[in-house]
Amino acid sequence: MTGKVNATINLKDEGKKYIVELYDVDVISDDLLKSAEIDKSGLIEFIFGLGETGEFNPELQLRIFTENRKEIFRTAIDNSLSSLNVDENTGRVEKTTIDFGVITM
Repeated sequence: MTGKVNATINLKDEGKKYIVELYDVDVISDDLLKSAEIDKSGLIEFIFGLGETGEFNPELQLRIFTENRKEIFRTAIDNSLSSLNVDENTGRVEKTTIDFGVITM
């Protein structure tokens, strides 16, 4: 199953470089899945295979860092993607996208 995570990030200080990272949050250690620099559009989209998380129901979170690796923001954890949620009639997974919405910083 392929999952997708979206967000729009509005930066007040557009002159600086920021990085957004997608994590699978775990009890022992969090796993970095994807990373991207935030461009002027602020649109972020990560596409990944649920197999990359090693879980049926990953707990996903976006974190935003400065170019010096200082964490300045993290979203709430979202665990609504699940490879176990399959529609009985179509055989398709019911939810494949998490939209973290608009993040203003």
